[in-house]
Amino acid sequence: MKLGIGQIVPVGQDCCAGSTCVEFSSYYSQCQATVQVCTYPTGFPLISSSPSPAPSKTTESASPTLPTTSTPVVVVPPTKSPSSKPSNASLSLEPTASPSAIYSTCSGCCGQSLITTPDTMNSIPNNAFYGCTSVISIWIPTFVISIGDEAFDFCTFLTSIIIPTSVTALGESVFSSCTSLTSVVVPTSVAILNRGTFYKCTSLTSVIIPTSVSAIGAFAFEFCTSLASLIIPTSVLNIPVEAFYSCTSLKSLTIPTSVTTIGGFAFEFCTSLTSVIIPTSVSTIELQTFYLCTSLTSVTIPTSVETIGSFAFYSCSSLTSVIIPTSVSSMDYGAFFSCTSLTSVIFPTSLSTIGQYAFDSCTSLISVIIPTSVSDILYAVFHSCTALTSVTIPTSVSSIGSQAFADCTSLNCVKFLGTVGYVAPDAFLGDPTNVC
Repeated sequence: MKLGIGQIVPVGQDCCAGSTCVEFSSYYSQCQATVQVCTYPTGFPLISSSPSPAPSKTTESASPTLPTTSTPVVVVPPTKSPSSKPSNASLSLEPTASPSAIYSTCSGCCGQSLITTPDTMNSIPNNAFYGCTSVISIWIPTFVISIGDEAFDFCTFLTSIIIPTSVTALGESVFSSCTSLTSVVVPTSVAILNRGTFYKCTSLTSVIIPTSVSAIGAFAFEFCTSLASLIIPTSVLNIPVEAFYSCTSLKSLTIPTSVTTIGGFAFEFCTSLTSVIIPTSVSTIELQTFYLCTSLTSVTIPTSVETIGSFAFYSCSSLTSVIIPTSVSSMDYGAFFSCTSLTSVIFPTSLSTIGQYAFDSCTSLISVIIPTSVSDILYAVFHSCTALTSVTIPTSVSSIGSQAFADCTSLNCVKFLGTVGYVAPDAFLGDPTNVC
């Protein structure tokens, strides 16, 4: 079978008609297109051409003009090197009198149709333009109602796309790795942003999400490193796992009161995020939700929150103070580990468990009052809190675990309000501790 333009094939295998195989290693060749005109008997032709004025008739390299015939055509411009940006390439779908198919220029002229039956002609199928690096803009006409999974994945030079309100469904990873895409308006006809919709759209600075959207999929905006702000509409109910992971330019974010769940890793590595207000509709701050949000200076935890997950605020190195509301009963493993600017924490009497490493390496924390609701101080909870000078242990505490206060090199006053049944031998290892 002859393969499409731009595909890497074994040496000696034929390319499409109108293209040539150029050997670049001893084992493989790559199909490289010449300017060509391909015709199909019926269907929506996909036209890829330069929108610039037609060159002078005297120009030797002028592209061929389209034949004056009713037969749909596809014009394939010369393939660019993957490292060079196309100058004026654009894609548009044009309807014909009797449509029955949609074709992709990325399939070359080997007769590879993407959709071949009339009853599916209103959809752009999965992987339709996957890896098409020859275009910078796309217009989608109003006869399209759905765009399949990864349809525009790895269109790395695509800068703009117009999505009509006829489109009601966007597939998974539909614009994934479109690294030149700068802005997108999601039409009001779309209800769901699926998994990985804008994954690794590293140039994306603006996205308008309409109130028609009720769900945002996992990884939807992961690695959108240029996205500075975003308004999540009140129609959205959940923020899923890794939704905004490593959006390193994201400074402000409004989480509406409609959101009931914020998934694990949702804002991990959002290193420019400065403040967060968690709505009263949220009951749990999940695993690593704000992990390494190093610019986060303030966070408002509402009274609806009952659990703070493991490493939820790990290494939020600009966070200076936290008020744990009375609704919180448990704080998991490493919740505030290495929050190096944290100077004070107010614990509620509802808190029964402070997890291992919860405040490990909080090097600016000065004093701690353990609430009477806590019965055990677990392993390394306040390990290496080097600025900690005093601790009050209530009568409710029956045990202090290994290295609970180890290497708290400024700790010189521990006040016991009652008798503790068990204190690990290394609980205060390396401390200049005095009972006061």
